[in-house]
Amino acid sequence: MWPDPRLLDLFKIEHPIVLAPMAGAVDANLAIAVAEGGGLGSLPVAMLNEQQMRAQMEKIRAATSKPINVNFFVHKPPLLNNAREHAWRERLKPYYLELGPQADGGIESHALVFAFPRPNPTALFALPSFRRSLTDRP
Repeated sequence: MWPDPRLLDLFKIEHPIVLAPMAGAVDANLAIAVAEGGGLGSLPVAMLNEQQMRAQMEKIRAATSKPINVNFFVHKPPLLNNAREHAWRERLKPYYLELGPQADGGIESHALVFAFPRPNPTALFALPSFRRSLTDRP
């Protein structure tokens, strides 16, 4: 038994397991399997259109009555700004060259990596609003 039942009680699950809602890697089948196994199944819908989202959610509801996390973005998409895009790419170029992804293209397909001046580098996935804050820093 998990020593602190608050998470289990809140989500009405049996095990303290939450499926990471990874867009492109998780679908209704995996969410159903996790939910039926006693964890919290998650469905990432940020990359789905309304028809795809409805189909995935209907599939889940037909297969289980267990709780499901539906993960979506609610941030305002940024306006296209070529100067800003160029600035953050240039600022991060040394890290891309050191750590792998090409700095002159294909960055969008990788997690945005930014090494902070600490003993251990920190990796993070950045939304467009966070990218703006990177270019605003001195």
